[in-house]
Amino acid sequence: MKKVLKHLTGLLISCAVIYGAWIFMTSSGVPLPFTATIEEKASGSELVNIRVEKKIEEGEGYTVEYFLPTFGGSVSPLVIAKINNNIQNEITGIVSRFKEDNEKPFLEQKNTLSLSLQKYSVTQSRYLNIELVEFSYQAGAAHPLTYTHIYVYDLNKGEMVTLNGVFNKEVDYLSGVSNIVREKLKIQLSMKSIEQNPEAFLDASTTDGEMLQYLDTESILSTVFFEEGITPREDNFSEFSILDSGIEFVFGQYQVAPYVYGEQRVLISYAELENLLLPEFKNAVRYIPN
Repeated sequence: MKKVLKHLTGLLISCAVIYGAWIFMTSSGVPLPFTATIEEKASGSELVNIRVEKKIEEGEGYTVEYFLPTFGGSVSPLVIAKINNNIQNEITGIVSRFKEDNEKPFLEQKNTLSLSLQKYSVTQSRYLNIELVEFSYQAGAAHPLTYTHIYVYDLNKGEMVTLNGVFNKEVDYLSGVSNIVREKLKIQLSMKSIEQNPEAFLDASTTDGEMLQYLDTESILSTVFFEEGITPREDNFSEFSILDSGIEFVFGQYQVAPYVYGEQRVLISYAELENLLLPEFKNAVRYIPN
């Protein structure tokens, strides 16, 4: 009997410890194991770590759920403080604008916004890439909308990296990037078109090699490619990440293709961009030039 009581006592203590840990994690903002939207093992995590705090706000015309990240790590405290202040201001700005635009309900329904931290990564041992996913629904709309916000910070300075901090303004880099993106999107969107409607392009005997060789990309693109979305303007290329292998651009729903095609991501290697990059940026990243 004593052994049974001792076993039960130990079990109760273990449960109490686990419950206490769960309460601490949820109250302190530490990401729980089921917070699948966050990359627990981000590359470069020895430099940067994170905890998040969940917020829920409700008004007459809206319900908002969002996460406020706080970064830490071995980077300079002043740099981390600048990054935390900036990214939190960006998030609260998105939330505030949504609340202002949706003060009153529409069709007696609340509009909803969910803003989550999708992932973060440290690349080139210098750049912190943060991806936020905005999921919103306006009452009465045919479907919700998803938009990816990307913020890149220089861990040496704590400053946000913009296109002008990567590309050389003395050359027409926007046209150069636009041309490269167009060629890559031609293949991506054509392949997506085949996925959407394979019987319109293929027969049972068609192989992958034949598909790529004979695919009439221009014909397909004439119906599904929104050229306006990659015209040489800064706002068309404002969402980008600095990766170890190159620059990845993200194009949101409806920007370059119909809603059903979703967002499009295009990775351009540093070698492909060599003549368009700022000399100081080329010196900051590691890549093999042409």
